[in-house]
Amino acid sequence: MSHNPFDDLREFFTVLDSINTSFHTDPRTAGAGRFGSTMRSSGGFAPAVDISGTDDGYTLTADLPGCTSKDVDLKVHDKEICLTASRDITHAPEGDIYRRERRGGSFERCWSFSSSIVEDKVSAELTNGVLNVSFPLVKEGIHKNITIK
Repeated sequence: MSHNPFDDLREFFTVLDSINTSFHTDPRTAGAGRFGSTMRSSGGFAPAVDISGTDDGYTLTADLPGCTSKDVDLKVHDKEICLTASRDITHAPEGDIYRRERRGGSFERCWSFSSSIVEDKVSAELTNGVLNVSFPLVKEGIHKNITIK
């Protein structure tokens, strides 16, 4: 099989995606404040993730096309939630590949929050390649009046 010059650009596109993401990250919240994020990726597979929140908790939505629940791992510990997934794009095309945009591989992404996650209230569902994770944070600063007898 002949060498495909587009394969050499994978690492370049991974770095470019990382740079583009940094321009769309609010520096006031990245790595501090409400939540911070870290990511490790191999093979260029790095899905888009949205995090939204209300007074009741947060929702994490990740695009994981081609992944099944067996390909995805979600871990919660204290103030951190970590998502790990892998996607295998294996095919043996006949002839030369002229363009390859689909990426396989694996990634791990972790987010840290300012308060602990209520671990037994986390729910996750993967439907049609979209992962939805809902979780509340421990409400800090809530005071309870104690009646003295």
